[in-house]
Amino acid sequence: VNEADVNSNPYYEWNKDLGTLTVHAYESRYNIYNSGKDIYGTITPWRSQNGNDYYVRDIILPDKVYINDGIFSNLKALRSIRIYNENTQIGTGVFEKSNGVFGKSSVTVYGVCDNHKKLAEKCGFKYKSLYDYSFESEPSANLKIDSENKIISGIRNGITADDLSYFDINSSGCDVVPVENSRATVGTGTKFNVVKWIDGSVADIYTAVLFGDVDGDGKYDGVDAYKVNLMVNGHLTKEQVGNEIWAAADCNHDGVIDASDVALLERAGLLLSSIDQSKTPEELKSDEAYIEYESLIDQSAEPNADIVAEPDEPEEKSDFAIFIEKIIAFIK
Repeated sequence: VNEADVNSNPYYEWNKDLGTLTVHAYESRYNIYNSGKDIYGTITPWRSQNGNDYYVRDIILPDKVYINDGIFSNLKALRSIRIYNENTQIGTGVFEKSNGVFGKSSVTVYGVCDNHKKLAEKCGFKYKSLYDYSFESEPSANLKIDSENKIISGIRNGITADDLSYFDINSSGCDVVPVENSRATVGTGTKFNVVKWIDGSVADIYTAVLFGDVDGDGKYDGVDAYKVNLMVNGHLTKEQVGNEIWAAADCNHDGVIDASDVALLERAGLLLSSIDQSKTPEELKSDEAYIEYESLIDQSAEPNADIVAEPDEPEEKSDFAIFIEKIIAFIK
């Protein structure tokens, strides 16, 4: 493969599920160009044959390529362009009218050199260095992200790890991905890797806290009540269960793990057992028991690092009870 081929004939890797389009330097073993051409007169596998756009959110350019036609024009959902190689050349007309619905200012170019920054300026896009990374909650999700203790809270009931990563987190320069079992419901203890775009390394690991869920199954019920009761009475300590589960046990956010938290979880268990599990998520929105269950424990609070466990106070004995105990002791 000569230099001209590498620069002028990239091939495309389209991930329809994620909305990412990766552009690689051409190699002869890839025959994507032999599959035909669309109405634009060139191979664009992320478009349908009638010219409608698929949902392209992110374009990734890991290799040295040369692109100087309008192959990426009219990508109305375009959100970001990542350029890894400083020798990549892109004409300013390549992205003509992309993201025209929302305005070009919503597109961000992530690059590694001044030329990439200049490209962004010419296209009317934002620019960020590919070496920097951060993430935050989507405004509609209201997640609480504690960067000091590496905790994510404020989690919606029943959401899967994949959906939380995709819909509830807005990341820049990184991906926040579940460590394992991405389709499982998020519960206390679910872990997420912060993976940097620049080199694919894991920068941080965050742990989820769902208040009331101390067994990590993504719901709060009588099973959690039993475990919290063990904490109340000193049979399980903070050192044994870990910081996240200890924080999740304080269901009413009063800074104390006690009988009131146990009672709250017992009520949650009764409500959950009364809910028709065959109902769809849409039907559950109007289910009175489910509405009460969801509102029973406030998930919007910040995890408290100074929570203490307090056992139930024994009832004060009456004089009569003390008299009876003395008689029994004397008889024995």
